Amino acid sequence: VASLSCTLPIFLSLVAGAVAGRSFFESFSVFLAYGAGMSLVVISLTMALAVGRERVVRTIRPLAAHLGTISGWTLILVGTFIVWYWATVLTAGAETLGANPVVRWIEQFTGGTAGLVAANPLLAALVVLGVGFVGCSSIRRGRQSEREEPVLPLAGGRSLRTPKGGRR
Repeated sequence: VASLSCTLPIFLSLVAGAVAGRSFFESFSVFLAYGAGMSLVVISLTMALAVGRERVVRTIRPLAAHLGTISGWTLILVGTFIVWYWATVLTAGAETLGANPVVRWIEQFTGGTAGLVAANPLLAALVVLGVGFVGCSSIRRGRQSEREEPVLPLAGGRSLRTPKGGRR
């Protein structure tokens, strides 16, 4: 439910933009592409957490004390930008946004990224597969290290292997 507030405006703007002046097939293709992209993100995150849950928790735990502050400031900054953006559009009109350097930079960045992906779909697919491969291999390495028996250090530089699941 919480993610709906983030994704619904994007979804509606994409679908509304796709429907305006396009054929049914083109509009439906945009809808399917959006659904596939969102599904890829959600499924990837779910699988990564399901497979490497312990490792993810171990990695994030040191940051846990700061996550509330980081996410709070991120929400404040993004919320402020969204309020400013729509207040500008509603009061002065969308034409005034083109003169704003922040909006111009965001449009150039997103347009450049979309153009790069459109011009090089094979490269984009390889990047996505590469990120997936790195994630899978990282998870696999983490699972292998979790299977190893823990070692308890003893006096004199010796060590004692313990059975999986605890101390002897």
